[in-house]
Amino acid sequence: LDAIDHIGFQDRPHAGHIAHALTFNDKHGRNIFKVFLGREADGSIKATQLAAYEELRTKAATHTNPQTDTKESEA
Repeated sequence: LDAIDHIGFQDRPHAGHIAHALTFNDKHGRNIFKVFLGREADGSIKATQLAAYEELRTKAATHTNPQTDTKESEA
């Protein structure tokens, strides 16, 4: 956990669907691991997970870093 510098949001196509993931990255921007949102049997993203993901992304976009006093797009 000490290696994690920031958390990002990934949205990209995968197997004909959009995939969403939280990415945990080191201070050099390299990915350490990802946590993907789950899917229903029909292949759609689980609605409760998508809602929480979007809420977290919105909060992260409005988060102010006290060290730089700039807006961050990552949590």
